[in-house]
Amino acid sequence: VKTPRKVVKLVRVLNPWGKGEWNGDWSDQSPLWNEVSSQDREAWLEDKNNGEF
Repeated sequence: VKTPRKVVKLVRVLNPWGKGEWNGDWSDQSPLWNEVSSQDREAWLEDKNNGEF
């Protein structure tokens, strides 16, 4: 994703048991998502407990 300062490479990882969520930078609730375009947010952000981090 592109932020005003740099391009950040993200990797999606899926927990096969479907439990647990990442809570650090770029997590579902991270304020870093406010720095990217709405198009990138829509493409990358899924705010649900799906075991993806």
